[in-house]
Amino acid sequence: MNRYIIYALVTVILISIGQVLFKLSSKDLKIENVHDIMGFIFNRYLILALIIYIISTALWIFTLSKMELGFSYLLLSLSYPLIFLLSHIFLQEELSSYKLFSILLILLANVILLYGDKA
Repeated sequence: MNRYIIYALVTVILISIGQVLFKLSSKDLKIENVHDIMGFIFNRYLILALIIYIISTALWIFTLSKMELGFSYLLLSLSYPLIFLLSHIFLQEELSSYKLFSILLILLANVILLYGDKA
């Protein structure tokens, strides 16, 4: 497997983790005064999510410099199934049969993408 595909997949994982952290940072969000704003800005989940996003953005830009844009973005679609899974595990969000079917379609599309040209 091309090492740049690995970089793209690491980016997908980081972005997905960042999204879950953004969601956690917004849990019970209420901004009614300056104290609430400061509390939100210094929320540990928000800070960690932003750090992860900075790292993933740098890695993504590097990856884009080495891979075709269209191919890279199809790999980025793997963030959707990963976010479904992470949100189910860490946020107790429902994982319905429709969501599972959608995840399978995305995974199938990526398998076709990765191995289709080799056939």
